[in-house]
Amino acid sequence: METDMKSYWNNRYEEGTIWGTIECPSAVLAHQCFEEQLVKNIIVPGCGYGRNSLYFAQKGFKVMGFDIYSLCSRSIK
Repeated sequence: METDMKSYWNNRYEEGTIWGTIECPSAVLAHQCFEEQLVKNIIVPGCGYGRNSLYFAQKGFKVMGFDIYSLCSRSIK
């Protein structure tokens, strides 16, 4: 099953930026909460092609994102 899911997501992401290129609304809300709680480091499981991870990094957080998507790490760097 893991291989099936990996293939599925690899195929989906090959279509391009399927959720757009800007951060999602929940990332904006999380950013506010993280700042209030003085969070410095964030782990983003299921980061996809990194749009929210990039948003957090641009806001000054140290971010580690990971995903089943094979090209994930290349997309974010």
